[in-house]
Amino acid sequence: MANASSTDFVVNVDIPEVASVDASGDKGTPDNSAEKTAPGLLKPVVTVDQHLIGQYIVVEYDGLPYPGEVLDVDEEDLEVKVMHKIGKNRFFWPLLDDTLWYHKDKVVTILDGAPVRVTGRHWKINHDVWDQIEDILDL
Repeated sequence: MANASSTDFVVNVDIPEVASVDASGDKGTPDNSAEKTAPGLLKPVVTVDQHLIGQYIVVEYDGLPYPGEVLDVDEEDLEVKVMHKIGKNRFFWPLLDDTLWYHKDKVVTILDGAPVRVTGRHWKINHDVWDQIEDILDL
């Protein structure tokens, strides 16, 4: 094996910011939305209207996520009957309904359906969706 001398050097490369492009193809401001919006499977509430009634969502209350069913809506608020937490991604319906009005900003995601039953009384959210909820709420 021949002796090879190595030379250390540093290469500086300028990486341009990525600009967002809207549907018309116009470039806008740099896209930093990944830091502030829900990733992948999470579906935030954009407009509050009657189509949300009966849907299952996850709301944030005191920094923790709670799944529930939308019972009613107002201009920017949703009345939600929420489940109670019993463990990591484990919830149950309380004997007495826990119903509160939440501003649409407190909705973490709209679920594709009801949580899934794991025991006679306990329910869970889709594992991939739950992982993203934990990430966005820093749990």
